Amino acid sequence: MVVGSQSAATHDETLAAVVDGLATVKRQDREGEQLSLVEANATLVPQEVTGREVAIRGVVVGGRVTKHEGRVSRPRIRVP
Repeated sequence: MVVGSQSAATHDETLAAVVDGLATVKRQDREGEQLSLVEANATLVPQEVTGREVAIRGVVVGGRVTKHEGRVSRPRIRVP
C-alpha cells in the first residue's frame, strides 16, 4: 500500500489516520463536520468521529488490500 502524506482528505477517499492513538486505514465518509470512517468489510458499523478526534496522516494512492477468510488484511502503518 502506498500512502501519500497529507493532513486532509476528500469525501470517499481511503485514508491513513490515527484515532485514539491507534493507526487505521479506512474510507472517509464526511457530512459537514461529522466524519465516518468506513471499514472495507460492509458488515461492520462505520466509526463516527469528529475532526478533533482523528489525525489524518495521508491518503492511499496505490497498492492493494487483500482478503483472507472473510477478513480484510492490511499492512501495518508506522506513525511518527
